[in-house]
Amino acid sequence: MSTGTQRTPAAPASGSGGSVPSGSGGGSLSKAPSKVSASRIKAAATNPFNAPSGVNLKPLTGENWNVWSGTMSALMQFNSVDSILTHDACLSGVDADDWDSVQMKTKAYLRLYCVADVYSTVESDTDYPTFKDKFEQLRDTYGGVGSTAAFNIWIELMQARLNDTSPLTPQLAKLNEARIKLSNAGMGVSDIQYCLILLNALPDSYEVVASTLLASGPISSLKHSEINARILNEEGRKLGPSASLNAAHAGKKSHLTCHYCNKKGHFKHDCHRKKRDEAKKKQKEGEDSTDGDTNSSDSESGKALNAFELVFSG
Repeated sequence: MSTGTQRTPAAPASGSGGSVPSGSGGGSLSKAPSKVSASRIKAAATNPFNAPSGVNLKPLTGENWNVWSGTMSALMQFNSVDSILTHDACLSGVDADDWDSVQMKTKAYLRLYCVADVYSTVESDTDYPTFKDKFEQLRDTYGGVGSTAAFNIWIELMQARLNDTSPLTPQLAKLNEARIKLSNAGMGVSDIQYCLILLNALPDSYEVVASTLLASGPISSLKHSEINARILNEEGRKLGPSASLNAAHAGKKSHLTCHYCNKKGHFKHDCHRKKRDEAKKKQKEGEDSTDGDTNSSDSESGKALNAFELVFSG
């Protein structure tokens, strides 16, 4: 497929080759094996995917799953690779290299037709090694949900509270994911409602931020993107320049693990628990020591050790 204007094929007409796997409501994909020949897979592996003009597939934003998944499934079927939706392993009689090539092409399509924030949820080839794995995870995240699940998500969103002892970026992303799931279930949360949910979720230490935003104008002027930015700016101000940088890149660092507290999302030198423990240790050493010179020496040694750990940790 050309990397120019992105066009996608329309779904085959009724009776022209079987039904398209349903993307409606996040329903499960058909598990019945397709009649696939090695020659068709080889052709798909060696030739660009066909994408007739006339249908424009907009990237998956999280709120357009039904239309997006149906068209993407039709694209796979049009190019005779719909088996990629229902099979993880290479099919019997199909060349393994051809299968791997088709996997690579179809996963590239996901990257092209998902917005960055959505694709980041399935970007890991370790957690989601095949197209099927990635497609089904997107379905589970952004497809429709049942009534019970929607009710639980609603309660979770209404009772959400941000924890200022952990990075706020992944917490805010989780709240937005819940909002999108409710929208897909037909329980859309308006922008104003979501803004108030965010302000209500702020910890006590962010009370000034909430008060300032509420006093800045009528409620109708609130925008959740601006609230998110103010929250992260305040987090950076509270924790210092290095923490501000960490907050900006928390999404990229969410897979990292602190070697001090074993929690994910930050480095050892940014660990709040480590800083508290070191402060308590210094206080105890100061109380136990009776020699002023020794105290001074210990303090300088402690500073040197902390500087060494700061440079070589993480």
